[in-house]
Amino acid sequence: MVPPPHPSRPLRLLCLHGYRQSASVFRARTGALRKALGRPLSSPEGCPGGGALAELIYLDAPFVVEREDTPPPPPPPPPSPLSGTGGDSLAGPTSPVAVDARSAAAASPGAAPRAQQRTWGLPNPDETAGWPAALRYLRAALVEHAPIDGLLGFSQGATVAAVLAAATAEPPPPADLPPSSQVAGSLAAPITPAAPEAAVAETAALARLRLVIVVSGFAPWRDHLAGLLSPDRPLDLPSLHIMGEADTQVPVAACRALAECFAPTQREVYVHGGGHLVPSGADARARVVSFVARFAKGEGATGRNAHL
Repeated sequence: MVPPPHPSRPLRLLCLHGYRQSASVFRARTGALRKALGRPLSSPEGCPGGGALAELIYLDAPFVVEREDTPPPPPPPPPSPLSGTGGDSLAGPTSPVAVDARSAAAASPGAAPRAQQRTWGLPNPDETAGWPAALRYLRAALVEHAPIDGLLGFSQGATVAAVLAAATAEPPPPADLPPSSQVAGSLAAPITPAAPEAAVAETAALARLRLVIVVSGFAPWRDHLAGLLSPDRPLDLPSLHIMGEADTQVPVAACRALAECFAPTQREVYVHGGGHLVPSGADARARVVSFVARFAKGEGATGRNAHL
């Protein structure tokens, strides 16, 4: 069951940046949205005392990017059979669309200074081995910054947010985490396996997630990661999927393929006219605020799929 609302405090969203970005860069790029979510609800059902609707907590990815090479953008995907723009309509089968996370973020605005560029180590073919370490890091962050009510991710961070939401049934990462040489970068700090009591706290923190906001996200396709997200077993977790019509890095078809992995009764889709970015226009801000406000008012969903 999704936990009851907490009207006495702002909702807390853990924010996951894109490839070659950082927490500080993502915070700067989402200033307008952060300000909008920091206002109290005008409705009397909002937080008592006029408190903020939501608080955004920005997290640095665990790996530091070390490679200079960046592959060219992937070819455009085939036309998508999915319907709807600016709404929540998704219809028809989804063709797999492979998007390289490095390509997706290479041209995105707001890259961090070279020494501060980070990656989640997911889901590039040669970086999949980094996922156990990233998951270990994310699980610990959910406890460290608890309570966390939802996730907000952009590009590679959006994919990570979706996979993290689906990883509730995953066992804790193994003690023998892969060496950093197996990913496109090195760990910013050592990551150690959780003690049994910490693993219990992390699992509880995952289970309390109530929403996810996915901006320019794409479905992973590598091995067991792809198995975590499938339209055949859609996640029964409220989700808002934001995508740009002019996004050449993660096309709308790729974003919709990820959206199809969430229950149709729980997901919302918003298509803006821009590119590979977190939209800051009034309409986009209003859509996010409206989605998040459902949970402050206690109007969110009441359950998740059994496989979670």
